[in-house]
Amino acid sequence: QQLVKNLFLSSKRTMSRKAEEAILAVEMEHYYSKDEILTMYLNTVYYGHNYYGIKEAAEGYFGTSPSRLTLGQCAMLAALPNAPSYLDPYENYKGAKARQKLVLAQMVDQGMISQAEADYAYKQDLGIK
Repeated sequence: QQLVKNLFLSSKRTMSRKAEEAILAVEMEHYYSKDEILTMYLNTVYYGHNYYGIKEAAEGYFGTSPSRLTLGQCAMLAALPNAPSYLDPYENYKGAKARQKLVLAQMVDQGMISQAEADYAYKQDLGIK
């Protein structure tokens, strides 16, 4: 639904827009796989500092391509769309790190990474430009 809202609808908060969002999201799921939808979302979502999409965010914040991001950098970028202005790592590094830690903890809880990997990623220098 976030992707549909970002791509096709206004940011007005109305019941009719919410209904249209839900209908379009179901339609989108009919034509695209979950991986394709996630890819579209990551390539269009706002990460702060006028960075739209994972490529711009990776290059802008870390000076690298998405394929070369570290686990810690990935977790930081995954944290930003939740509140890109508030979690701005330049202005609110402490808040951004707290959200990064939450992302890493969720990855541990879902069995995607070990606790040791999460701890290492959290402590690692992110290399923010």
